[in-house]
Amino acid sequence: MSETTKKQERIRYMNEYGNLTDSLGGILGGDRFMLCSGRLTTPFSKQKKEIYASIWSIENGLIEANIRNDKNMKLCFKSMNEKNLTISDIDTINFFFHNKESLKN
Repeated sequence: MSETTKKQERIRYMNEYGNLTDSLGGILGGDRFMLCSGRLTTPFSKQKKEIYASIWSIENGLIEANIRNDKNMKLCFKSMNEKNLTISDIDTINFFFHNKESLKN
């Protein structure tokens, strides 16, 4: 592989509880996740601090809610505090991203 060839991006899979379902190891910066809608997230933050993962989750939630035209979830994501995601926030994010039931309006 030449120096100019990009690393192949990793497409990751999670279940509705936020557990990885593939065998690729831990989450790395640049990983993208397949959502239950069939869309991919933006690349995961390369920053190590937890706040960057929170910001990434909220931003991707807003993107997905906009695409789905889900006004309730847009409001939900806008109300989350990236500096202090609650367990409920994390559960909501994982359910919205990875559970097909969230596709039903």
